[in-house]
Amino acid sequence: MTIIKEFHRDITHKLLNYIEKTKPHKDVLILSGARQVGKTTILKSVLKNKNHIYVNLEQKASLAEQIDACVDFEDFEEMLKDRLGFVPGQQILCLDEAQQSRQLGRFVGPMKENWKEASVILTGSLINELYNETPRRPVGRETFLDMWPLTFREFVEALNQESLVKVLNTFRPGEVISESKHKRLQEMFDLYLDIGGLPEVVSHYLEKQDYQTKRLDILKTYEDDFVRYFSQDDINLFKRSLSAVADHAGSLSKDSQVVRPNAPGYRKVAGILARLEKWKLIIKCEQIGLGPEHNKYAPKRYLYDIGILRDLRLRGLQQISVTQLSQPLLRVPLGGLVENVLALSLKNQFGDQLFGIRLSQNAEIDFAIKHGHAVIPIECKMALRFKTSFLMSIVEYLKKTHSSENGFLFYGGPPLKEPIANCYVLPYYFCDSLKNWLDSNPSAH
Repeated sequence: MTIIKEFHRDITHKLLNYIEKTKPHKDVLILSGARQVGKTTILKSVLKNKNHIYVNLEQKASLAEQIDACVDFEDFEEMLKDRLGFVPGQQILCLDEAQQSRQLGRFVGPMKENWKEASVILTGSLINELYNETPRRPVGRETFLDMWPLTFREFVEALNQESLVKVLNTFRPGEVISESKHKRLQEMFDLYLDIGGLPEVVSHYLEKQDYQTKRLDILKTYEDDFVRYFSQDDINLFKRSLSAVADHAGSLSKDSQVVRPNAPGYRKVAGILARLEKWKLIIKCEQIGLGPEHNKYAPKRYLYDIGILRDLRLRGLQQISVTQLSQPLLRVPLGGLVENVLALSLKNQFGDQLFGIRLSQNAEIDFAIKHGHAVIPIECKMALRFKTSFLMSIVEYLKKTHSSENGFLFYGGPPLKEPIANCYVLPYYFCDSLKNWLDSNPSAH
């Protein structure tokens, strides 16, 4: 039996900040994320020394049924007191797999309005289904927190690479690192591409068990969830949707990549992709132009876990490494994987303030993020050696927008000490630090 280790997660401080905030009539915290990203583990860790009530509604189906039977909020409140001993303000209430109740969503607004000192956390793998049976969502009553698989930095820490974690935490743009540390971080990055960031998969790897089969088992649970909300007849569309996203990671994503426009099921594709995004299995990255009239491009889509992506995208390759970027036949399949890592990292750091910029039909900036009022352009290049031509799109963007911000270019080589054309040139493995750099030194951008 594999024991899922309790890995350090950067999201912990956000949960603690919510719990320890003493503001009256706090929002209900909605913690969302796909299955097996570590939501339950981190909640139990954060709550273990605090007065709380934790219930998993998937395991306590009778409680979900009782919630659904409540006629109004007073009935709901009395049921919680009788069944769980819950008194608002005395304990933290945490309902896991909250979407198992079809009616819980209608009580979210009254929880904030009626419970002056309560802390309530609702979470689940399909938490965004919470309002399917509710006439309207209680806008202004919730705080949202998304949880994703382990970032690369969290992965390195999970593997107890303390000296490398120190490098990742202390490095600042403009510094250099030794060749030996660069090589070790590249090797760890290769391992991350192979294993991914699902905590149970990482635990299997650490215990020298079959982590690849475990990852496929987890993927199968998503198929089961899909059947519950769609139908068994559409399971092939689910599989094709995930495969299409994997095959075209880094490129524009179109419904026709799933099935042909004249094929049966084509009209369902948009809804399925939207649902997978809602379930945090897919990251949708809108592509915008420099003016509103140019916002006509298809989005890019990425998968939520790099290990799952590897299984779906690189079925014909046994081993992969960023050192293979110089090989033309491997650059494209490996490049999509690397760009997906950066998309996950930036989504984890900046949430919905992530998009791509199309400068023209043939020129783009891979990513841009909003940080305060600044727009920071970011390029991802599939190369081990830097060329000044890599900066053409960033330079064009900064010139056209008269921006004084710095851009960032991530590639497969070591960091360059001096910025070039107002752009820092850095290896992929430092992407997780971008928000910390911008927060700690706003003048640097």
